[in-house]
Amino acid sequence: MTEAKILFLDFDGVLHATSGPATSMREFVWLPILKDLIAGHSDLRIVLHTSHRFTSSPEFLLSRLGLGKDVCLGVTKPSLGRWPSIQDWTKGRPWIKSFRILDDQAREFPNPPPTELILCDGRRGLSETRVQDILRQWLA
Repeated sequence: MTEAKILFLDFDGVLHATSGPATSMREFVWLPILKDLIAGHSDLRIVLHTSHRFTSSPEFLLSRLGLGKDVCLGVTKPSLGRWPSIQDWTKGRPWIKSFRILDDQAREFPNPPPTELILCDGRRGLSETRVQDILRQWLA
């Protein structure tokens, strides 16, 4: 594998709101924002660490995004919590150039949180300009 940037992605609170107006809570309402942000970044790969990995197959979860197997590498281990599963996934993969974590659940991470964490407001997720700007800067 050639060097790549890895984006660990949560669904709830990132790709759609966990509370608020029905239009924001519509499943994957902000997925087009993610697709626009990552367009043209051939060195970016996505790994899912969403809690949906506890109840759905990796194939099903990855197919929901519609990004293809060349972009989506898989899911973190369902037997581990979010942060431990991300740490586990990065071990033994020296081709990882850098990584970021998009999540809305601060309690899933140690305090202080890892510097790679981009914490979203669960009501605004990827619709937040601040989150988009952080991702753009990392991808540049």
